[in-house]
Amino acid sequence: MRSRMYSVVLCGFVMLLLMSCSGGEPTSPAIERPAESGSAQSGHHLWGLWDFVYDPDSNSIDTLPLRTAEFNANVVRFLQPPSSPIHLLTVTINSGSDPVNGYLVLDISLRHPFIGVNLFRGFDVRGIIMSEGGSIGIHDPEISYFQPTGTRVLNPDGYSRWWNYQEFTSYGTILGYTDGAKTTPGFEPDATLNPYKVFSDSLDEEAPIYSMDFDQRATFGTYPGFNTRRYRIQFNINGDPPFRFKYAIDASWSMPDPAFEPDYPVEAYDLSANCQEPYLLRVPLFEDRPYYEDPSTYGGDAVFLLTIGDWQVDSGETVLDQLTHIWVESPTLIDSPMDVISSAEFVSSIHHTQATYRITIPNCHPTGLEGQKFLITAESADPDTYAPQIDGDPNLFDWPEAPLAAFTVVDVPIDPEGPVEPEEYYVVGLPDWCALTEHCTTGVDNLQLITNLIEWDLDGPYNDEMTVKWWGGHVIPTAPYSTSVIQTHVQSLGYTFVRSQEPAFDPAGCRMIIVNFVRSGLAQYTPFTGQEIHDMKDFVFHGGVLCFLIENTNYFDPVEFEPLMDALSVPLTYGGPAEPPSTDTQTTDITDHLLTTGVNTFQYWTCGEFLLESEDCISLVRSPTGEHLVVLAPIDLG
Repeated sequence: MRSRMYSVVLCGFVMLLLMSCSGGEPTSPAIERPAESGSAQSGHHLWGLWDFVYDPDSNSIDTLPLRTAEFNANVVRFLQPPSSPIHLLTVTINSGSDPVNGYLVLDISLRHPFIGVNLFRGFDVRGIIMSEGGSIGIHDPEISYFQPTGTRVLNPDGYSRWWNYQEFTSYGTILGYTDGAKTTPGFEPDATLNPYKVFSDSLDEEAPIYSMDFDQRATFGTYPGFNTRRYRIQFNINGDPPFRFKYAIDASWSMPDPAFEPDYPVEAYDLSANCQEPYLLRVPLFEDRPYYEDPSTYGGDAVFLLTIGDWQVDSGETVLDQLTHIWVESPTLIDSPMDVISSAEFVSSIHHTQATYRITIPNCHPTGLEGQKFLITAESADPDTYAPQIDGDPNLFDWPEAPLAAFTVVDVPIDPEGPVEPEEYYVVGLPDWCALTEHCTTGVDNLQLITNLIEWDLDGPYNDEMTVKWWGGHVIPTAPYSTSVIQTHVQSLGYTFVRSQEPAFDPAGCRMIIVNFVRSGLAQYTPFTGQEIHDMKDFVFHGGVLCFLIENTNYFDPVEFEPLMDALSVPLTYGGPAEPPSTDTQTTDITDHLLTTGVNTFQYWTCGEFLLESEDCISLVRSPTGEHLVVLAPIDLG
C-alpha cells in the first residue's frame, strides 16, 4: 500500500490559495497549482463541520456551520452562505418521515465547492452523522457507537472514526476546531464511531454503496458537481431535544498528474487520492444463524459472508494483504473479540479491489431474538495510524491512538428455534414455461399448484420471507417470454414477485425461487459455480422452495441442467419432450400429496419430462402417456 500524508487542512489550504488569487471571493477564482511541497498533499480532509437541529414547528432542519480554527474556517465559507452564492449543503425532509416517533428521512445534497475546476476532484466523500454513543468496544474500549435505543442511521454505507468529536480535538489550534456561537449549547456527540453515506457520481440518492461503478473509484467530480444521499435516521426520542446531531464531510484527495491537465480524469490521480483504509465492509448473507428459544436454550454458529473492498490492492496482492487484523466482537454473542483474518475462507471476487470471504464464529450465545450485533473492524496494514504526516510539529494535533481501520455494525439474525432437522429436503421440478402462462392456466389448476408451493410450511428462516423470484438462471440471453400470469397470481396472494436476470444465484429475501432453463433462439448456458451450488443447498436447508423449469428440446438443452443436478446430488435427468408434440394437453394423473391439494386437472404445452433415478423421487403430475411432469426430488446436503 502506498504511504500517504494525512491532513485536515488540505482543502482549506487550497481554498486559501484560491481566495488569495481572487481577492477572497469564492466565485470564478484564478486557479494555480499548490506548491509541490510535503505539506498536505494527500489523505483525508475535513470539508466542513455542521450542527443540525430539527425544528418541529416548521418541520425543517437548521444547518449551522461550526466555527473552525484558521484554515477550516475558510472551508465553511465556501460550503455555506453568506460567502457562498448558493447553499452548497442542503437538507430536505422526505414525506416518509415520522417525527412524532423520532424517524426522519433526510435527503442531504452536497455541491462541490469548485464547480468545473477539475483539479479538485474528490474521492471517497463521506457525510458522517455524529451523535451519542454508549455501546463500548471490547477490543478497543475507546470505541463508542450507538446503543440499540439510541440515535442511529438505519441505512449506513459504513462507520468511520474520522473527525469524531472526542478524539480529533486540539481546540484552538490550526488543526482543530471549536464550536461557533450559533451551535447547540452543550451538545457534544460522544460517539467515536459514526455512520456515514458515500457521495459519489455513480450513486443516486438511494443506491447502496456496493452498487457503485468501482472503476470510477468513488469519485466526486467537479462537474456537474452535485450529489444527493438519503439518510434514514431513527432518533432517541428520550433526548432533550431529540433531533440534533453534528455532521462532518470527509474527503480524500491527492495532487493529480499534471500531464492530464486540464481535464484531470480519474486516472490522473494515483491511489493515494483514495482513502487508505478499506472503502467497503459488507455482510451480504448469513449462511448459518445462532438460535434462541428461551434463556436456557440457545447456541449455534454464525457463518456469514464478508465483502471487503480496498482501493490499494496492487497486482499480485489479495485484499487481506492490505490488512493486519479483522476483529469480530459482540457484547452478547461471543465472550471475547475474534481475529478472523487467518480463518477467512475466500469465496469470490467481482472487482480486483474486492473479495468476499466466509467467516465462521462458533458457539454463539445470543441473549434474545433482537439487538444481537457484530462490530467488525478491519485494520489497515500501511498506513496503520490516524496520525497526520505533515510538515511541522504533529503534536499540535490530537488523533486516535489506534490503528487506522474501517468498521461495520451488523444485525445478526437469530432463529427462534434450535436446530431443526427436517425429515426430508426436496427440490421441485416444474414443466414448461407455457404451463404457467396464459396458454395453460384458464379453467385448470396449474396456479393452485403454485399456491401450494408458495405456501408450503417448511422449517427455516427463508420460509418467513415474502418474495417469489423467477430467475433467468445461466441462460444467455434470457428468454423473453411473459411471466405476467404468475406475477399477478403471486401478488394476489400477498407476496412479492421478482423477475431477475442477475448473473448469480442469490437467495437473499426469497421464499421461493424458480430457476429457468428455458431458452430461445441460439441462447447458451454458462456453468454454475461451486458457491451457487452451496447457496442452493443452504436455501433448501433453511426452508426455501427451489424449483427448476424445463421445456421440450426445441427450447431446452440439458448441457447445464444435468451437471447441476449431479452437483446437487439430485437424482433427476432430462428425458426429452413430452408427447404429443406441439399441442396443449390436459392430465388428471395427479398424485395425492400436500402440494397437489386442490389440483385436479393440469394443463401443459409440449413440456419436457423428468427421468427419476431414485425411488425417493415423488412424481406429482404425469402426462396421459406416463411422463413425469412435476416432481419432488430429494437433495443431498452432505
